[in-house]
Amino acid sequence: MKKILLIGLLMQTFTGSAQTRSTDSLLLVQQYLLDIRKAVTVQKWEGEKQFQLITALLEKAYVLEKRFPHLIHNKPSVIDQMKTELYTTFRHVVFTLALYKADMKQSGLKRPTNQDDYTYLTQKTTELNSRIQRIRDGARNR
Repeated sequence: MKKILLIGLLMQTFTGSAQTRSTDSLLLVQQYLLDIRKAVTVQKWEGEKQFQLITALLEKAYVLEKRFPHLIHNKPSVIDQMKTELYTTFRHVVFTLALYKADMKQSGLKRPTNQDDYTYLTQKTTELNSRIQRIRDGARNR
């Protein structure tokens, strides 16, 4: 009887962790978006350090961009149109970050003067982060 109870408890634990794994992965996406925002809005600009940070963020984007549709797809509470919008916005943020990096390189690692990219990155990372948080909150409340 004890073995059956122990096996049941273990199965419940593994099932619960599998259900929260995609939520935790969404937390990684949120952290990534915050890292972009921090890299762009830093007060003391250190050209080489910022360039390396943005380069690392773009490398990480490659992995997250491939995983993001699967993370969102596993959320039944999110309608398909919203899933498409979230993924498209995420990709646009990554593309804008790549443009931001190119501007940095062209200007000799100085802070890019293109305010449109800066504004887009700061606004969209915040907006996307908030939308993902609402999805995560909805998953937790189930």
